[in-house]
Amino acid sequence: MGTADDISDPSSPRRVPRAVIPRSVFNYGILLLGGMGAGKTVSGILGFLYAHFDGPRDRLPEQLGAAVFDGKGELDMYRRSVGMGATPDYFFSSELPDSHSINLMAGTPEDVVDRCSRLLIGTTTSTTYYSDQQRAVLTFMVPLLAATGQPYNARDLYASLAVDDAGWEVYQAAERAGADPFVLSMAKNFLSQDFQDRVQLISGLLNRLLIFVHGPYAARLNAYQPDIDIPSVVSEQKYVFFHLPYTAFARDVGIALVEMFASEARRRQISGTGNQLYPLLLDDWGKFFMTTFPLPLLAVGRPICRWCFPFSRLVNSMNSVCLSEPSWMTTWRQKLSCALWVTPPLILRCAFSAMLTSYEPRPVS
Repeated sequence: MGTADDISDPSSPRRVPRAVIPRSVFNYGILLLGGMGAGKTVSGILGFLYAHFDGPRDRLPEQLGAAVFDGKGELDMYRRSVGMGATPDYFFSSELPDSHSINLMAGTPEDVVDRCSRLLIGTTTSTTYYSDQQRAVLTFMVPLLAATGQPYNARDLYASLAVDDAGWEVYQAAERAGADPFVLSMAKNFLSQDFQDRVQLISGLLNRLLIFVHGPYAARLNAYQPDIDIPSVVSEQKYVFFHLPYTAFARDVGIALVEMFASEARRRQISGTGNQLYPLLLDDWGKFFMTTFPLPLLAVGRPICRWCFPFSRLVNSMNSVCLSEPSWMTTWRQKLSCALWVTPPLILRCAFSAMLTSYEPRPVS
């Protein structure tokens, strides 16, 4: 990565003529910080891609995939990646209409319920009654859709909840297919309620679900036969590029995508294949990391950050770090093995060295 300063002791930084990141570091994740134009993207993400994808991929001693999440909105990183020979196997954009498709409801019913619970259900400090009711509805409606034996997506879930007859049609199809009796019983009790009453009960869930089922980009999020299948992408070590210029919609999509990788990470941990490297590289995602956004990713801890998906993040400033999440540094200190600052000011060096507990203060007379 060129010359660098070792700031283990920020009071006397030591110049290193050639900074090298060992590949083993990627097993644990890296945090890159720096000002605008400091070179985070070029040194971090493009440098990683160049090191692993330079030249024809079939010539690599070990084929390695990656998932790149671009929150900047510009296409320069994608163009540079293609220009140096690292052409993504898949390209998804929350804005560009001709990019590849995905199904945000893909996965086992248990994974989908967990994902939807995080995405679609709001919480309040006064009561959890409504959120608990909505979560209960998901726990039998999603398995009911899966039991029909037909592919389903978020539009099907929305229709089964928001259209009176649609819910009963799904119920009948699942019953014919031999669905679990408990799921059928719970669904029947719910669908037997007055239609307006049950819609009012889950109105918050429906409002959040609407953004994924309606709009100019919804079709690419709800493909029955999607181009991008996360388990296949990971197992086959494919390189996928997610172009997500920051909007409220892109943030919701980004959370859903991260949840899908989190589900795969948990599965790999249980199956014992968690030591197979598949990096997640996130660029300019400071605004995406608000309130609970880091939690889905870090909830499975080491399976993502160490074993399955070493997670690297690039941010611009101390402000975007501290405003993102009050406990941000405490969490990340436990998950990341390496932090790099690209041409930072001295005050940033000292602040982060202190927060990372890499030195002890000394009394000065």
